[in-house]
Amino acid sequence: MPRRRPGALRAEQPRAESPRSHIRGISSGTCHAIHLIERRSRHPSHSVGFTAIALDKYERFVRTGGQEALYLADAAYECPGCILDDVRHARDLLESVLRRLPKRARTELHRRLTPLDELYLRRTLPNPFADPDDPWWRRRFEAD
Repeated sequence: MPRRRPGALRAEQPRAESPRSHIRGISSGTCHAIHLIERRSRHPSHSVGFTAIALDKYERFVRTGGQEALYLADAAYECPGCILDDVRHARDLLESVLRRLPKRARTELHRRLTPLDELYLRRTLPNPFADPDDPWWRRRFEAD
C-alpha cells in the first residue's frame, strides 16, 4: 500500500482555528496581528472579531449625522457584545489592542484611530468633574 504524503493528511483534517475578521482600511498583516491578540486573550471582551466590532461602533458613533454635540450613553451588560454599545468601552478595547500590537501594526491602527479620535473630541463635551486619572475618552459628558 503506498504511503500518503503529510500534506494530503493535513488537508483532510478539519481546522479548529476561528475565522479571521478583516478590518476595512487595515492591512492583512495588521489584521493578522490583531487576530493573534484576540485568540491569545483570556478576557471575554477580547474574543475573535471584537476589535473589528469595537472599531465599527466607535466610527459609527463619531460619524453620526449632524454637527451637534454627542453624549455618551451607558451600555447594557446582559451579553458580551452589548458592552460595546458604550463607545467608551469600545475605545478601551481598541486602546488595549493598540498597546499589545507590534510596532508596525500599532502605527497602522493608530493612524486609523487618529481622525476618529479628533472627531470624538470635537463632537463631545469635556466634563470638568471627571476623574483626571481616567483616559481622555472617558472624561467627556454623558447623557443623563
